[in-house]
Amino acid sequence: MIAAGIPKNTVINVNFPACAPDDVLGIRVTRQGKRNLGFLRVDERRDGRGNPYFWIGFERAAALETPEEGTDLAALAARYVSVTPLRLDRTDEAFSDALTDMLK
Repeated sequence: MIAAGIPKNTVINVNFPACAPDDVLGIRVTRQGKRNLGFLRVDERRDGRGNPYFWIGFERAAALETPEEGTDLAALAARYVSVTPLRLDRTDEAFSDALTDMLK
């Protein structure tokens, strides 16, 4: 990927399935999936110096849902490494213009 080049303002998100390396079936280029936020969990923790931080995660029950095909979640569930190109600027340009008009 580095030799081929990555577009400006794009990051590559790589996720590995929760299985042994020998059980990984391959690599898939995916799109970002959506989790059921009802399973969202935020834990307050302390680092080695006693400073608080927050760990954001999902309950294991969220894995029971069938993820949409082509997403990072589906690839991970099928034991593939997921590679997802993401844009840094997620601004909704069309709605931004409409919102500007509404707020005049």
